[in-house]
Amino acid sequence: MGDSWEYDCKSCSAPWKMAFAKEHFDSKRRHKVTFEDSYIAMTLYLQYKSEFFEEVMKSTFALLPYSYDYKTSVIKQAMTAIGFGAKLTVGSHKGNDGEIKYSSLLAVFDEKMKLLRRFIECVIVREYCDEQAILNKYIINKFSSNQTWLSDMESSRIKNKRNAYKSSQKISWLYQHAEAIMMQTVRDEVEKLGKTVIANVHDAIVVRQRLTASELLAIEQVVRTSTKVGYFALGETSYERCT
Repeated sequence: MGDSWEYDCKSCSAPWKMAFAKEHFDSKRRHKVTFEDSYIAMTLYLQYKSEFFEEVMKSTFALLPYSYDYKTSVIKQAMTAIGFGAKLTVGSHKGNDGEIKYSSLLAVFDEKMKLLRRFIECVIVREYCDEQAILNKYIINKFSSNQTWLSDMESSRIKNKRNAYKSSQKISWLYQHAEAIMMQTVRDEVEKLGKTVIANVHDAIVVRQRLTASELLAIEQVVRTSTKVGYFALGETSYERCT
């Protein structure tokens, strides 16, 4: 593609789910804790990601001699997997084909069960997963009364010849559609600036001309306002023409 710039959604599904947090909190008649304490792990993940990752890496890898880049990559993959429904378990189950299936997180940790156990035992990871589970249930219940959504999801299921969607698949389906809306808004705003979009990925675009800091902030703000996803943000990656 030559010299270009990629802009992709940061933190994947967490900002989208967090957009429902206050709504869910307000729907409860009685509160044992404050809103901030109800979603403390997700807030830390979204607002202070480097500190979140440092804590999880320390708990998971301890003093084991892995590179910082490797540890960061593994934890990033693990957190993304959790966001899309991976179970926080080391257990196994028998699949429809009769074979024993293990947690999808085990593959993320290169089949190293000891590392996976440490990750699962990390307090902040467990809190994050508990908060995610609460929001997942609320989001599914909210959209289950939306006939348009139910019809679209059923059409998608039939088209892809799948059995009834599990909860994790419903969340993934909903997020992917929300992500498409957010990224379309990004494309629309970029084109208004007269910049050329030369490639589209499900959660990213590639443009020929770099966005200025003020342009990037303005686009993020438009998406936040129109979708109410207050933590929406774009990451930036530069590419150089091969010579």
